[in-house]
Amino acid sequence: MRWFNARLVDGPFEDAFIYRTSLYCWTFENRLRVYELTDLENAITQVGGPHGDFVNYGLFHAKGIGATSRQSMAWRRVAESDGFDATIDIPAEDVPYVEVALDLDASSLLDMLIFYDRLYFATDGGLFSLGSQGIEVNNRVHRPELRVSDPYYSASAGLGAVAASCGSKGLRLLLHDFDSEGRGTKSTKAAGESLRAELGYGSVVNFKSLTDYEFLVGATEKGPRGENILISTRRASKSFDGPSERLIEQDPPDYVLWDRSRLLVFVDGQGVSVGVDIRSDARPLGRSRTVVHYGGVLGSVLSAAVLKGAVSIEGEHAVAVVADNDETAVAPTGAVISMRTYPRSHRYKRLVTVTSETGLWMIGVGPDRRDAN
Repeated sequence: MRWFNARLVDGPFEDAFIYRTSLYCWTFENRLRVYELTDLENAITQVGGPHGDFVNYGLFHAKGIGATSRQSMAWRRVAESDGFDATIDIPAEDVPYVEVALDLDASSLLDMLIFYDRLYFATDGGLFSLGSQGIEVNNRVHRPELRVSDPYYSASAGLGAVAASCGSKGLRLLLHDFDSEGRGTKSTKAAGESLRAELGYGSVVNFKSLTDYEFLVGATEKGPRGENILISTRRASKSFDGPSERLIEQDPPDYVLWDRSRLLVFVDGQGVSVGVDIRSDARPLGRSRTVVHYGGVLGSVLSAAVLKGAVSIEGEHAVAVVADNDETAVAPTGAVISMRTYPRSHRYKRLVTVTSETGLWMIGVGPDRRDAN
């Protein structure tokens, strides 16, 4: 497995999210800092020398989407070699950026995401949102809109909806939240308790803890771009075959996530894929199979995320990327603040971003050396 690392060091980064061609960073000073991808790539090339273009391709241009001719040539040139797996460190203040102050009635940010050109901030003061347009002016104060007043732990998006989890106050869904003005948005309470939620394949999977989950059936209709848009939910029943029940209900897993009509269960040093049948009012769990092994690489699993051909796993002091063939790369990040992948993005489907005590890590996982794309 080839992997690529670039790290912004000496920056006050609490969270980060890559969207379109910009890197949005939330700082400990409650400011929003935005880097343009071209500026980041220029800095990586300057520091990384002949390897910079190769690393930029591996991080930000899956299948060559948006890559320059020089980056594509560098990728093809190194495709047959062992590549380059050193970390390229970039001083955060040496890259041009725009920074704006946000006037939030909150003291702590717990999660952020960007969906349909709108930024969402899950905080202890509620869920706020702000259009990604109009933040070009440096040192300007912006006041995001309060969407839901309950304290929130996490936010996620899919099926044209935003899911916001607020612990004992439940799971709130913002439906039809398509444009920067939020016209036609409908807010509904979908569950009574929620730590996080994941959406996709006609389902909302609500997690009451790291491993305790429930299924909601999502009714959908065609949206403005022809995609399936969530319009309502109802509770789904679930059933098991023998192996799946023993795996999930009897052996306590470290972590469970929802990925493309399957549950990915991390237990006893292995990631196990459990198939889920999508039926009208039921989500029966079917056969299971082990897809990755991470035993001996990390201790307990604190969180995990899926990327193309691999999974990213957060441990206590490092992040491990484990490929489908069990090849493993470990980034010594230290204690992690936030970690995310971008499985819905074609361009960033092999990218992991991590904020930690040692900087903002951008970790890319390359395809097999035989495949130059």
